[in-house]
Formats: sequence, structure tokens, C-alpha cells
Amino acid sequence: PFFVSPTPIERQTIEPGSEGEIKLDVTLRPSILQTQTTQYENLKLISRAIATYTLEDKTGQRVISMGPTLELPMTTPVRLESFTRYFAPSGDQIGRGPIPPEPGRETTYWVFWHVNGTTNALRNARIEGTLPEGVRFTGRQTVSQNGSVSYDENSRTVAWTSDSVSPTFPPLSKVVGVAFEVGITPQQELTKAPEILKNIGLTATDQFTGAFVSAHAPNLKAILKK
Repeated sequence: PFFVSPTPIERQTIEPGSEGEIKLDVTLRPSILQTQTTQYENLKLISRAIATYTLEDKTGQRVISMGPTLELPMTTPVRLESFTRYFAPSGDQIGRGPIPPEPGRETTYWVFWHVNGTTNALRNARIEGTLPEGVRFTGRQTVSQNGSVSYDENSRTVAWTSDSVSPTFPPLSKVVGVAFEVGITPQQELTKAPEILKNIGLTATDQFTGAFVSAHAPNLKAILKK
């Protein structure tokens, strides 16, 4: 289901004994739905070239020729969701402080990272982001698995690492989620939403194919309205 049906290539005539090469570009979908497959882990892309032609002889026979089946292990797609909240979806307040943030008073928000759509296990996974000046890591956090969120004061980098992350595409898989609190104290009245986290990205190694995989998310801004 990852394949987008290619447009067939046509040749009007191929002379007897001739040789040549035909290049067919095939587009792959970046992701699929769970309902489009019954296999959810360690997927392989299976393809076969098929040629149909008519013999220009007295028979006019129509011939179908099939090439060998090719199987290629598929490097996992990765979706990284990154968002911030002051209120939980239930309406409960999880942030603290004035909205919008006021000069000299701290307002805290929660940042959430979710990893979705992975069909293979990931090794040495790392998600990180950089805190702009004026934003601090409070230390409050919650993670769904593995170690805690770390903070490097020199680089102002917030990071979460894991030696292994199981596939998240199977229907019964667990959500890979990371959440932590940041605080911002404006020095002057805000005229626009300031950034609270930037340079957000995920890197890992695909355990099935050995390929390097990565994903990025847009910079996050403070919420100014309740």
C-alpha cells in the first residue's frame, strides 16, 4: 500500500534482437493507515516489473512477461508531534501564572513530544530542543518509557534518549510520549507570542535496516490566550 501506482511506459516497436533499458520512477506514500495492511512491523516493499506486448507476426499473439519479484526492507517512517499546552484537553489547568505572560512574572507551560507511525524498532533514539533565552526548564516532567528528560545548561538543550523504542504503528502498541514543563518570564510587555522551544528534532537508527532516520517539528510559541 505504500506504492502509488506508476504510469506505464509505452514503446511503439521493439526490433528483434535489440537491447535497452527503461527507467520507471515509482512514488512512495510517506505513511499509510492501519486499515491498509495486516502487517505492521518490519515491512518489505515488494515489486515486480510486468511487460505486455503484441507479436508482429501472423499470429498477433498478446504476450505478458513478468520479471522477478524484488523485496526491499523498508526504512521506517517517523512522525514527531511537538506541541505546548497551558490547559489539558479535559480543560484542567496544567500551566501556572498569568495568561498572557506579564513582565516580571513567570508563566509555565507543558511541552509534549509524541513519536508515531514507526514500523520498525528504533535504536539510540534522541529527541531534543533548545530553550531560547528567557525560558527555563523547571525539571517537572513525565515520560512513558525509559529514562528521564535531561537538561544541558551550557547548550540550553532539553533532551530525551532511549536505547530502544518499539514500533508505534501496530494497533496495540503503546504511545511514546515525553512531557516537561518550561517557564517564561518576560522583561517587558509582549506584543507577540515568544518562542519557548526551538530546533526540535528526533534522530535514531532503524533497527531493521540499519538506516539513519530523523524527524523535525516546528518551533513552539507561548500561548497568549486562555
